[in-house]
Amino acid sequence: DLSQCRPEHREGRYLDSLVETAAEFFEPYADRWVLLAPGNHEGAILDRLAQATRSGVQGVLINPGGLAHTSVSLRDAVAAVPVPVIEVHLSNTLAREPFRREHMTAAACSGIVAGLGRVSYLAGLFALGTLLGDG
Repeated sequence: DLSQCRPEHREGRYLDSLVETAAEFFEPYADRWVLLAPGNHEGAILDRLAQATRSGVQGVLINPGGLAHTSVSLRDAVAAVPVPVIEVHLSNTLAREPFRREHMTAAACSGIVAGLGRVSYLAGLFALGTLLGDG
């Protein structure tokens, strides 16, 4: 949950508008792409990813939050997705603690965008659109 992150790593002043901004940008593609934001329950994220894949989406934008560094299950689920997946992070995880510099999930993704605050979501959507021929 983004509200639980340290303010300097979640760009707290933007938190309220983050989902709104991404949703507005994302809306024209809502029937083709899926946005998965971090959550408190790994199983719920895995279920949503599987559901999105079964529904025929053509691309996934995912912010795995702290699960990026720890979840083999999420890494395997992302690897099984047959469409492009872009991983996004608000903070520059490479500039943080050493354990956050390893992303288990990133190797299974088509690309990663990090460290740009809420712009990470917009850049990720642009990248996904480009991969799908919409950008």
